[in-house]
Parts: sequence; structure tokens; C-alpha cells
Amino acid sequence: MRININEGALLHLTEQKSTESNMKQIVIFAALCFIIGTVWSKPVEHDQHPFPNTLNQCKKELNLDHPEGTEGSNGPLMFCLFNKLGIIDGNGKINKDTMREIILDMNVPESTANEIVKRCTLEKSDEENVEEQSVELFKCIHRDVKL
Repeated sequence: MRININEGALLHLTEQKSTESNMKQIVIFAALCFIIGTVWSKPVEHDQHPFPNTLNQCKKELNLDHPEGTEGSNGPLMFCLFNKLGIIDGNGKINKDTMREIILDMNVPESTANEIVKRCTLEKSDEENVEEQSVELFKCIHRDVKL
């Protein structure tokens, strides 16, 4: 018994399998590109510092409309900002570790951050309230770090 295989039909089947294989490879490649692109496109958390958003939130809460660059002289605003960031509490106690971490997140070298924390966390005087303390803290930090 002899089976006749039509060469054209065989060639057609081979081309069809080759085309299907190529399509599968293209689909797999596209899926991998999509997955890699999605993973790489996620923002890095350190690039999104909470300072600007927190400052704007405090301005809204306090119903303030300060011109850009004058915020540092406003005691209630500075206290709101530092309190929300966890740097200072209602009694004027400064959380040095949180302050150091926030300064480090601003791409300040560790030795400079430690120096700023040491210099700027002196205890407040008895007459000074937390809002005045917050303004002084802002001025002290702002000498080395542009907030």
C-alpha cells in the first residue's frame, strides 16, 4: 500500500505550523514586554517625598493662602507640617529619628543629616510655644536643606 502525499498540502501544513509558532512567540514576547514595562514604571517611593503634599494639606486645613516662600514664618503652618510628618508632637517633643529619616529622604548625606538633627533639636525655652518652636526648627533645617 502506498500513500500519496501531496507536496503542496505538506508545504501548506508546514507553513501553517510555522506561522502559528511565530504568532505564539510574538504574543509571549508582547506579554513579557507589557509585564516588564508595568513593573519598571511603578514610582519609587523615595522620589515622592511627603513634604509638599503635607504642606498643601496643612494650608487647606488652616485656610491659608501664603505666597510661595513665606510659609516658614507661619507658626501654625509649620507646627501642622512638622506634626503631621511626625517630627514634633503637641508638647514640643522632637522625634529625632523621624526627623533624620525625612532629611535623609531628601538626598542629604548621612553625616550632614546627623549634624542638622543635633543642631536643630535643642529643647525649647519655657516661653516658647510649639508654633514658635516649629518656625525656629524650620529655619534651622532650611539653612542646610531646601524644603
